[in-house]
Amino acid sequence: MACLALIEIPLLLLYLGTIVDAGGGAAIWRETKALIPGLLMGAAWAVLFAAIGLALASLTGRRAYATGAIAIYLFLSWSLASILIGVTGGRFGSAASPLASRLAGLVSPVTVLEGVRQWLGGTSVSPVPRPGSVGVLYGVMFLVLLAASLGGLAARYRKAGVS
Repeated sequence: MACLALIEIPLLLLYLGTIVDAGGGAAIWRETKALIPGLLMGAAWAVLFAAIGLALASLTGRRAYATGAIAIYLFLSWSLASILIGVTGGRFGSAASPLASRLAGLVSPVTVLEGVRQWLGGTSVSPVPRPGSVGVLYGVMFLVLLAASLGGLAARYRKAGVS
């Protein structure tokens, strides 16, 4: 819930500020239609990051180690994906990037979520090349990461005798 609140509350505040300044019902409706996909992607970010964080944190009893493991995993996987995208000739937000650079985004949860956003119709510029024909793989990788995290968490607590 904390991840969800951290992502969704700023979106809702921006939305409220925008509709207060909007000129008429059509502008408010346009902003509302833009808000809904943002809230859904925010929920996807929160669910995936919470699942990964809980799975990694369950492996240790110390909060400092858990925090370090989560931060290291997310930062190093994102760095690796960024390096692979750059090395394979990917261009930011470009649909004409080589296949290797479009697949390189599958390495990190951060770039997977960005690829899913673009695949589902995101229009803003992104550090991840547009997935194009491999967009389905980003959706599948999102589900794999989520299932692996939740499965690892369930296995850890089954082993510990908590469940």
